Amino acid sequence: MAMLTYKKLITEGKNRKHDNCEEVGENCGVETAEDERLLRRGVEVFQNHLFSMLVCMLSGLLCLMHIPSVSKALYNTHKSGTKERAFQRYLTTLIHTTRWFQHDVEDQIKSLHRVHRAHRINRKNGASQFEMVITQWASIGNTVQFPEKLGMQISQEDKRALCHVMYVVGKKLGIDDDLNLCTSRNVAEISEYCELIHKNIILPALMTTYEFEKGDFLALRLLEGMEMLNPFIKPATCSTWMYRLMESPKWPEHLGKMTRTRDLMLYKLQCSLFEALTESRGAEFIRFVANGLIKLNIGLAIRLENNIVVPWRRKLM
Repeated sequence: MAMLTYKKLITEGKNRKHDNCEEVGENCGVETAEDERLLRRGVEVFQNHLFSMLVCMLSGLLCLMHIPSVSKALYNTHKSGTKERAFQRYLTTLIHTTRWFQHDVEDQIKSLHRVHRAHRINRKNGASQFEMVITQWASIGNTVQFPEKLGMQISQEDKRALCHVMYVVGKKLGIDDDLNLCTSRNVAEISEYCELIHKNIILPALMTTYEFEKGDFLALRLLEGMEMLNPFIKPATCSTWMYRLMESPKWPEHLGKMTRTRDLMLYKLQCSLFEALTESRGAEFIRFVANGLIKLNIGLAIRLENNIVVPWRRKLM
């Protein structure tokens, strides 16, 4: 089943409009008691692993810059031309994402409606169902495939719940059910679909130079913008860790290019952190602290956004 869906994505996805014009409904995917249970569980799992889930999404976003049609659509929005604009763009993305994974259904619907409307306004940028599904993979694919590498100790039922939330999000943003990454109720099928995208689309893209000439520019701006959000996010460190997470053959090459002691230390610290989240006795405490710090990080960024984007004010912080 997953192979058939993947083949349809490849053969038909780019010829379908990115928006199937389905409006965001008030029930937001809660059609049965089981749907409601899965949505609530998915929110709980996301909140319990907030730090790891946001790292998953950042890694996925970085992968998207290697997909020519996705990076071209992002570039055409003209919202990532400087690191300050990239910071604002991806801070907004973080805010919306966290609103999708919360129990306040009304706030979730408002957020989805706003993003849906923005997609419609920017439909001239050429995105299709293909780009929407690949972006969906960037949000959840690594969690389904490599949860342990992200420091997550979750069950198949937890994965199913997370995927159900992402199914609802994708559906409400216009992804067709027959292409939606998370339509299946079978986690094994979703995992196979993710793996097909990873091996046949993502890995080949990571092995080549950026086909779209602005892809490397967008990747750098993404990481520079995130560095403004959190000074521990260094472009060289994060990109190398992403290649490692993706199991790309180019990972050793990128690791060899890191010559600055600071970058190497941060890289080793990052690797050790995710190992500790899955293997150490204090994993739950470390996860609690990491989740708290990332919440504080985002909260401060929202409060200080107007100062962060002005260079001279940023220096005084």
